[in-house]
Amino acid sequence: MPLDPATVAPAPAGLLAAGNAYRFTASYQPTDRQVDKLSGEASASVVYPLLSTPVANQSGHVLLYSKDGKAAWTRLASTDAPAVHQVTARLPGPGYYLAAVPRASAAATTGRALLNLLRAAVPFVVLVAAFAATRVVLRRRRRAEAQRRMDAKRRADRPKPTNQAGPGAGTTMTTSKRGRGRGRPGTTNRKRRR
Repeated sequence: MPLDPATVAPAPAGLLAAGNAYRFTASYQPTDRQVDKLSGEASASVVYPLLSTPVANQSGHVLLYSKDGKAAWTRLASTDAPAVHQVTARLPGPGYYLAAVPRASAAATTGRALLNLLRAAVPFVVLVAAFAATRVVLRRRRRAEAQRRMDAKRRADRPKPTNQAGPGAGTTMTTSKRGRGRGRPGTTNRKRRR
């Protein structure tokens, strides 16, 4: 029969109750006389939950025995199967049974708390760093675009060079028989003699 572990003797120092306590009774039939001692070999398996409290070893569960649930617990030679959350031990007789696990030390608890804090903080730090990097990249792009616009505006506002000699400067006109006054640049006016 399952019992609240707070209703029985506390687990020995350094151990933490893992789940319910169990009261095991046996009686002869048809007389209902209580069995005090088991003859032969009997074993029991107790399924335990995962605890939210830090423990020293997840695969270090043991089964404890007490004849009346009030006296000190006796640690039984146990086999822990953490994959199925079950601890098994040979039964000495009727009485109370409790699955227990070694409690984590204060240093281990602090270390685990710090590790859990870091695990929780890493995604946040990565997110903040990504946000900051994005802002820097966007700011640089905006500055580069503004600089390109300013350079283009300066080029557009710059006065264009003008030819101070006027149109046609540096060219000479040639005359020919066909059309006088038509000139070709780079030639001089010479008349042919006949």
